[in-house]
Amino acid sequence: MYVACERLRNPSLIGKPVGVQQKGLLATASYEARALGVDKLCSLREAKQRCPSLILVNGEDLTLYRYYSRRVFNLVRSALGTSPVEKLGMDELFCDVTDMVTEHLAELKDTSPHPRGRWFSLAEVDRTTPSDNKGFWYDPSSVCPGYIIPEDIATAAADNGVTPSTEIIAASHLANHIRHLVLSQIGLGSSAGIAYNKTLAKLVGNLHKPHQQTTLTVHPGATDEYISVVRELLDPLDARKLMGFGSKVLHTLRDHVTGSVRPFTTDLAVEDRRSDTPLTVGFLRQHLTKQLFCTLLGMQNGQKLWDLLDGKDEEPVKPSPEFPLTISIEDSFDERRGILDWSGVLREIEILTNSLLRRLEIELVDGGEIEGVRTDPSPSQPPRKWQRYPSQIRLTIRGGHSREIAYNANRESRSAALPVPVFDLDVPRIERSQALIRQPLSALAKQILDKGVESKITEKYEISIINIAVTHLQITPPEKAINAYFSSETIIGESSMNTSHERSAIGVAHINGSKRARPSHASGLDFGMLRELPPDIREDVLREYGIDASELDLEEPPNKQSKSNSVSAANTGPEDIPADSPSERIPEITWNLQNRTPVSPSTSDAETSSSTEEIETGVTECELCGAVIFGWSMDAHKAYHAGS
Repeated sequence: MYVACERLRNPSLIGKPVGVQQKGLLATASYEARALGVDKLCSLREAKQRCPSLILVNGEDLTLYRYYSRRVFNLVRSALGTSPVEKLGMDELFCDVTDMVTEHLAELKDTSPHPRGRWFSLAEVDRTTPSDNKGFWYDPSSVCPGYIIPEDIATAAADNGVTPSTEIIAASHLANHIRHLVLSQIGLGSSAGIAYNKTLAKLVGNLHKPHQQTTLTVHPGATDEYISVVRELLDPLDARKLMGFGSKVLHTLRDHVTGSVRPFTTDLAVEDRRSDTPLTVGFLRQHLTKQLFCTLLGMQNGQKLWDLLDGKDEEPVKPSPEFPLTISIEDSFDERRGILDWSGVLREIEILTNSLLRRLEIELVDGGEIEGVRTDPSPSQPPRKWQRYPSQIRLTIRGGHSREIAYNANRESRSAALPVPVFDLDVPRIERSQALIRQPLSALAKQILDKGVESKITEKYEISIINIAVTHLQITPPEKAINAYFSSETIIGESSMNTSHERSAIGVAHINGSKRARPSHASGLDFGMLRELPPDIREDVLREYGIDASELDLEEPPNKQSKSNSVSAANTGPEDIPADSPSERIPEITWNLQNRTPVSPSTSDAETSSSTEEIETGVTECELCGAVIFGWSMDAHKAYHAGS
């Protein structure tokens, strides 16, 4: 798939040996390159030695492949309607068309034959739907398109008119038409496998590539024939070809077969050398038993894997959501790249953040496109609009480079609310990514790497993985958090590389109520606004920023005994505010209270006897606690009382 996507972007690669490289390895190779001896996952040096004419394309940025993967998924889902469609990685789909085929055949019972054959209607469509998406004609008397297993069925159909069941024939023609839609509307060729369960459909689909399909026609109800055909298909295969037979399962089985217990390793070559006999499907079924499988692998898993050796798979097709539950970007670092100082950590996080935002715009924005790839030939583009809004962002860092460390070991994560300005598509992506570094990603990284200790300064950090993910996708746009209204810093426009070690604790979020110390940083707050808050809300804001109120020079907010203080302060012009006050300016990106100047309480004793009637319009006294606050925040203030 990677090569096909690169050829759509660069048609000059068509027909040439092409390899897609990732992290110094060949992630995949075109069929032209494979014919010349190039295998995927071999080193770049070895690939070039085998095929000097090999054209290498950098495939570390997965944006292009995710983009086409999503387009194919959406096209297939729209064609199949309510039929479950499940994604497996970026380049495979499982489709359960049982109900769709059954409904189609039921509609034909009372209809007379048509000269063109049978019409297969796809999902509900409207007048604007292209004709190919509405349905297709097919000949029910013909054999299934492509290859057929067992092959003698095709011969019998040609000689004696013996054909497979009408259900499998209809499903085969449906798969052929879906492949046609993907090729004609997206430009990607595809292969397909048609069978009565997921495992067999995947296996037969891999038999004839590229751009072919294979149908396993035998029905599970024909017990003896089914078992015979399936075992002939499966027995020669390496067991790792079956879904569920991963490295750890095969390691456990090989320990039993060889009679020696060895440490687990992910190096397949080392594992294979442990036994002269390869662990094929036929070998495992003939030399082991179901009871032994259950003993070695657990009752439930052992039973399931044993059934797979006979092609029995009851796993249903689980429909994948239209939008993923989590969207993430990850990069790995070896010993050479993974020793980073603080600025290096922020630099790598910023690179990943920019890639994450680009992926979000492609997958979650209506009409999201990739630079240089146009799907709409019309010159005018519709307005871009978010279809889903993630509400949380998570940073995960894994330390250490030892090969003995398990993948999930030494991984530590922290989460925070995703700032609302991220969704402003009018702001350049690079500026939004830099804003995310300032708040909250630099704070989360500081927590993970220095454990939230303010005075700890580390020269270098040993990092092997950095992952940034967004979660909790919502249909409605999130509301700005209360602390965003009190920041006097501009969210957009400041270089993230100037983010210092000390200021990185703004907006820190802890997991599971962690009590780790958080460094104080108060320069980002609008103190004039902060002083006007009731004590309870002010404490919430300070807690959100990780600030100890005792460290700040904050006077008591207005109360019942000093209502006139608010009056005189509210009438104070900008010229009365000290020049170094953080409230001297209010950035455009934050709400400026209808351009009113932030208030600062006076301490004059002569004004403490003013009455409630003297309070300026817009400032209100709370009936419950007596605090004098702005009218716009009264509803939230009362909701706080109700909640507490």
